[in-house]
Amino acid sequence: MAQEWTETGTTMPVLFIGHGSPMNAIEDNEFSRGWHTIAALHRLVMARKPETRQKRIDEILTAAAESLKKG
Repeated sequence: MAQEWTETGTTMPVLFIGHGSPMNAIEDNEFSRGWHTIAALHRLVMARKPETRQKRIDEILTAAAESLKKG
């Protein structure tokens, strides 16, 4: 299936989720705050009408990519 997407030139957003330290589930740290942010963004995107959802996902991913580039 991955080959099928490559052939069309379409890219799909991916979020790799790894739990890291089990303490991240109970501590207040940069990782747990990041998970809360991701959950809030997901709720905001999914609350939108389906026809506007992809546009918002693209905006969020572009902003995140730019943020990572700035380091």
